[in-house]
Amino acid sequence: MDAKEILLSHLRETIDLTSEEESMECDSYKETHLKKKEVLLFAGEISNHMRFIAAGSLRAYHMDGSG
Repeated sequence: MDAKEILLSHLRETIDLTSEEESMECDSYKETHLKKKEVLLFAGEISNHMRFIAAGSLRAYHMDGSG
């Protein structure tokens, strides 16, 4: 199952989607692959997108003033 189908499957578990809504979701979907230790967002950056992790995991952390 590809990532787009995994996302649609997840959405179907939560909400009822019409075929038109599924089509709109697929049209607006952009798949991105991150390599190990690659940064998704740097400090101060604002995400303008929704994220869905189809496989693997992400780690989030916060650095205080002393690093």
